Amino acid sequence: MKTKKKNKSLFLLIYVLLISCLFSSIVNILPRKAYAEDTVYTSVLEDLQKDEKFNADNYVVDNESKSLKVIQIAESSSKELFVYVYQPCTTRDLTATEIRMSTLLGESYSPKDYKLSLIDSDGVFYKYKVDDFKVKDDVVRYYDLVCIFRKWNELIDDKPTGDNTISEVSYEIRQKWTACTMNDTVSYNCEETKVVEITEKYVGFVRISSGALWAISGSCDSHFIAFDTDYRIDELIEADVYFTATPICAYWKLIGNTWGYVNNDIYGVSSEHYIYIKEYDNETNHLSWFGGNKYVRDRIQSVDEFLKDEKISEENKKNFENKKWVLRFFESSYHDEGNYYYWTDVNDVSILRLKFRTAGDIYNLGVVDNKQSGDKKPVNPQESWWEKLIKLLTAIISTILLLTAVVLLSIFTPFLSVIWKIICCLAKGVWWVIKAPFSLFLDD
Repeated sequence: MKTKKKNKSLFLLIYVLLISCLFSSIVNILPRKAYAEDTVYTSVLEDLQKDEKFNADNYVVDNESKSLKVIQIAESSSKELFVYVYQPCTTRDLTATEIRMSTLLGESYSPKDYKLSLIDSDGVFYKYKVDDFKVKDDVVRYYDLVCIFRKWNELIDDKPTGDNTISEVSYEIRQKWTACTMNDTVSYNCEETKVVEITEKYVGFVRISSGALWAISGSCDSHFIAFDTDYRIDELIEADVYFTATPICAYWKLIGNTWGYVNNDIYGVSSEHYIYIKEYDNETNHLSWFGGNKYVRDRIQSVDEFLKDEKISEENKKNFENKKWVLRFFESSYHDEGNYYYWTDVNDVSILRLKFRTAGDIYNLGVVDNKQSGDKKPVNPQESWWEKLIKLLTAIISTILLLTAVVLLSIFTPFLSVIWKIICCLAKGVWWVIKAPFSLFLDD
């Protein structure tokens, strides 16, 4: 009996094991949906230590530092791009947010900003993946790294000019990496490059009234950047500018004296923009067919030219001190319809590239520049409601007088024709009297 029980237990155990193996096989052959979480990345130190020249002891902790320094890049077999950063401070959150780089060189040089995702960190070493980027299939690939960004921190970062705000702070990289694939092996080479750094900056806009009779509240907002650099610029030839734009629809709430905002698929939705400006480009406002004020300005101006063209309030003139150049990079409309007001918020403005001439030499460089936003008020004084009312009444009276003159002219046209003929006859008579004596002598 005992032998039979042992045989039954052994058989049951074998049966359970067979069923388990069969179930596992079925599960393994079934298709599975892949998730991003399934991706397993190597650690930052594991990657860096593949380089025999890397020595972790050379990268010390410095909690007084607030900088970010790129020390290496790497491509993955799945065509991802990784950036390895030395962040000396370990007591603050100084996580990198974006990187500015160009994969094209020469005349096609065009830096763009790419968001970064943190993959791993170990002490002062950080590994990031460049989002929405795919490594090219070219044998030789270039990565011209201009600068890297982190969020602005009010405890350690300086405040900008005027009522401007900074969302992200930039740190220069000055590296051009060349990746070359030979015999399925990728090699990397790094060279130091030149960049131009923005040393002074002020973002704002000028509001110009359309002047139209029935739309005196309609205006054009001319958005600009006033700046200076660590290079002396004799002639500014080209510029690339990045910014975000958000269409706004708002109404004023009497209770609480504050704005109420409309949010839908259009209003309140932010979008990214890249603007390319050339030396002889200009901007103009959109006008109605009657009573409009024509507004034409060069997109690239010196600060002196800008202040000469615009009536800037005394309070805002000080914000242009220590700036040399102005870029007028974008225009948007401002108007109201009943209780609703419409305008465009422009934020995170940053210069990506500058092409300029200095001492006869032409430079085409990436720019180290923060993401900066201006005040929500125009820099030029605006008409009061009383001034607008006088303007409206003047326009109405002028229109009435003009229409009256046209009507009277149409009524009295026949009478005026007779008067004109009489004037012509009198003029001929006067002329005959004047020339008669001379005619007598000439006849003799």
